[in-house]
Amino acid sequence: SSSTASNNNTDDDDNIKKESFMNLCEYKSGVDYGDKNAFTNMFIDIRNKLSEKNSPLENNNKNGKINFLFYLAIPPTLIQTTVYTIYKTFPIEIKQQQPKDDNAYGWTRILFEKPFGRDLSSYLSLSTYLNSLLHES
Repeated sequence: SSSTASNNNTDDDDNIKKESFMNLCEYKSGVDYGDKNAFTNMFIDIRNKLSEKNSPLENNNKNGKINFLFYLAIPPTLIQTTVYTIYKTFPIEIKQQQPKDDNAYGWTRILFEKPFGRDLSSYLSLSTYLNSLLHES
């Protein structure tokens, strides 16, 4: 039936999109969550891959800007150290700065896996700390 064919095409499209996305993903490790060298090397690797002809990053970088997405599935006790290291290593828009149109970097997002803190007090402490470094949007 045409419904089955349509579902198969959707599944194929989803698989192609998933494979394309997974080709962009890499696992990097470091000494610990505050390892600035590991984050610096990751940033350099990304820049180098963007400059390679026909790399998956180059082909998906349509607007010429580099976007960063960090998904942190780490204990709440490591969030401050990790975010501070990302903040010091990657080109994150600081609250006091206005974005520049000629900036080569797009957005940076940091997503947190739950739990975000152990209780209300630790949540408020983390929230205050992160708001001092990052825009919440």
